[in-house]
Amino acid sequence: MKLDLKLIPSQMTFMRHFDDLEYAFLAGVGTGKSFVGALYVVSRVLKGEKWFAGSQQWGTTKNVQFKAITDLLDMAGLKEGADYTYNKSDLVLTFNGSKGVIKGVASQAKNAVTGYTKFHGAWFDEAFLWDEDSKRYVQGRCRNCFDKDGKLTDARFRYTGTPPLEPSGWYYSWLCKHPANYVQASTEESIGKYNAPSYLEQQIEAYGGRNSPLCRIQVFGEMPTAESSLSIFNREHKPVKIPVSLGIDPSGGSNGDEAFFVVTDGLNIIDEYHTSNFTQKEIVAKAMELSDKWSVTERRVDVTGGFGTYLVEALNDAKYPSDGVNFGQKARDSSKYANARAEMYFNLANRWNDAWGDKCRLERYATVFSTNASGKLKLIEKDAIKKVIGKSPDELDALALACYTDEEGHIDTDQLEIALSYFNI
Repeated sequence: MKLDLKLIPSQMTFMRHFDDLEYAFLAGVGTGKSFVGALYVVSRVLKGEKWFAGSQQWGTTKNVQFKAITDLLDMAGLKEGADYTYNKSDLVLTFNGSKGVIKGVASQAKNAVTGYTKFHGAWFDEAFLWDEDSKRYVQGRCRNCFDKDGKLTDARFRYTGTPPLEPSGWYYSWLCKHPANYVQASTEESIGKYNAPSYLEQQIEAYGGRNSPLCRIQVFGEMPTAESSLSIFNREHKPVKIPVSLGIDPSGGSNGDEAFFVVTDGLNIIDEYHTSNFTQKEIVAKAMELSDKWSVTERRVDVTGGFGTYLVEALNDAKYPSDGVNFGQKARDSSKYANARAEMYFNLANRWNDAWGDKCRLERYATVFSTNASGKLKLIEKDAIKKVIGKSPDELDALALACYTDEEGHIDTDQLEIALSYFNI
């Protein structure tokens, strides 16, 4: 396959490390991360190798990674049917000449590779979204491989995507231990090549401004540090027991959204339920069922956008006292918080219990804070969180609603000041 490609410098560095066992492309949005990952994998598969290619979600693997792969094949003049076959249901692309294979996988559906063995390597896109167990599961199938000369060879792994959101987790640890095994790129590097100058400013604004930690990571490709982390869940906290409470994020039921129910006493997640197939009556029935089962004394429902209003009215009419919370409404302590959403989430963050483990890991990583023009604490917009993790933080919303009691959480203000000052906020 011969292509006249003009790669940006960071992409060329990535490809020069062709034979390294592990290497990462750590970059801001719009820098061609999926493209260079596809270029690397296709280059190996044309040699007869077998590779996994995956992201967190099956849909993203299909619509981003495999689209980048097939777009690249189109550029090279290779035709489906004549040069390769593509099973779009199972995400298996096989080259007719070399017999090389690319198999799709997702962190949320790791069992899709059960039964597959002897793969030469795996490409993990948006690697920070992969939980360690799923990553190991896929890597475990990359063994007992032979090169084109029939010699046993080590498997190779490629990681692409933005830097991890928090200074924690397997990916962050790997990057810290292998500083020579990754290349960093800012969105600025793509200007004039992939994007117009206005694109950079649009992305800076979308991720909260140049001083926002989310912007420094997502746009400028910078690694987070303990001091720079502005996730509200990275503060010291003291779990506090609360009355048994039910939080409900009913969602609108469109675009694959789910309704989430969480029951907690502040120290334990007692029960949780979610569904994407529901009617308003079914949501009411499930809320009453959970309330009766666990002797729930407090119920709070997300009424932002108006969809949850029916649920609040129906529960109150049925003698299940419930409160509707519009995330944009005035905070109870309006001198400290920009709105109810910020106050509600800080209450949750400062009750976060280690017993909850890895619950809502990605949503927590992406929930960063700053201050508004009046000096009040605010959160990054939900649209930015969706762009980072690929979905709405509905489950975390339900848990935050359940914990939104009258009692304020315990916030370590010294830690907040240190974090804010790091970015001159």
